[in-house]
Amino acid sequence: MWFKNVHAFRLLEPFSKDDFEQKLLENQIRPCGKIERMTFGWAAPMGGEEMPLVVVSQDKLLISAKKIEKLLPTTVVKEHALERIAEIEADQDRKVGAREKRAIMEEMTLTLLPKAFTKSSRINAYIDVGLGLLIIDTSSTAKAEELTVLLRQTLGQLKIKSIEVNDSIRHHLTRWLVEDAPPQDFYLERDCEIQDPRAEKTKIKCSNLDLPNKEIEGLIEKGTEVIQLGLTWSDRLSFIVDENLVLRKLEFLDLVQDQVDDAAAETDEERFMADFTIFSSEIEAMLPLLYTGLGGLVPLENAQEERVEDALPA
Repeated sequence: MWFKNVHAFRLLEPFSKDDFEQKLLENQIRPCGKIERMTFGWAAPMGGEEMPLVVVSQDKLLISAKKIEKLLPTTVVKEHALERIAEIEADQDRKVGAREKRAIMEEMTLTLLPKAFTKSSRINAYIDVGLGLLIIDTSSTAKAEELTVLLRQTLGQLKIKSIEVNDSIRHHLTRWLVEDAPPQDFYLERDCEIQDPRAEKTKIKCSNLDLPNKEIEGLIEKGTEVIQLGLTWSDRLSFIVDENLVLRKLEFLDLVQDQVDDAAAETDEERFMADFTIFSSEIEAMLPLLYTGLGGLVPLENAQEERVEDALPA
């Protein structure tokens, strides 16, 4: 399991490992009931019913949230409802009214749900106790919130905050590109996205482009700003960072892959543990340097708790 994204939240209080797995067990994923559309709970990161719900490597705790959803398209429900409406109108020689049609739609939904196929998806994350971060493998704000809501409900409370730095992220990303001067040990890659703050719906995405670039620099001189930038760190890890400090398209390079080869893991479980230990250690080493290059993290005493609606999405 190699993370492809880093969507990080800062822990505002020291994280307690006490009874952590037991609390996850109390909120473990279960199959959908006959008339349930979705269930959401914790699953074993390694897969398998007998595997632990928490994988521990040093001071890092890997967890996995699983969602099971019923596949019941509205078009299918509507088709069956229309057939039922036609039967009523033919048998009883009357028109079915709007309220009765809604009731028939609801009835058909309840009738068809037990027969619906299901699909499952996962959101993986780990808690880095040393860094005081919750790191989620998603670039989606909605999915990150789903996991944080579930974790908060599981633990009773979870005081977290999105990563905030002291300076303007757009300013730094723009300067790094124009001056070809990212922080030490970081290098420009070939991807960027720029936006004119006076016309926020207009964005220009550039891929596979040598940076710095004169055309991009010309647009920046006219007021556009960099909102995404591709970087490589120390020839070990490449990614795209955006103005919200979400990292996506993580790729662990040859120096890291050599560590994997040297790990000499023999079983699937050993390989899983080696992968998790190696990639999380790389992220642990890189993130503080990136945050420092962006002006440093806002002091913890100034960070305010971030809450999302305490309800799982329907």
